[in-house]
Amino acid sequence: MNLPTTKSIRVHVLNREVTLRVRPGREEATAQLAQQLNAQLRAFLDAHPDQSETMAAIITALMLAEETHALRQRLAEQDAHVAQAADTLSDVLAEVLDAA
Repeated sequence: MNLPTTKSIRVHVLNREVTLRVRPGREEATAQLAQQLNAQLRAFLDAHPDQSETMAAIITALMLAEETHALRQRLAEQDAHVAQAADTLSDVLAEVLDAA
């Protein structure tokens, strides 16, 4: 069985160097995501200095999960709207072609 080739990259999250294995070509995108995550964790800790890094990670993960869920919900609603519009256009086109 051929496993996908991966590359190792190092990123910094909360003053920790973390080695990640990513697909070739995904190094820069993954590094940018790690920077964004680090910024969000730092912002949480700056706003709540009494919280632990573990709590910051949990709260940040929940916030990102909530954002992801909301985006998926909006995309599903947009997909449904586009499908409905396509059905309507198809019906109108069929009527026009039948009348021709």
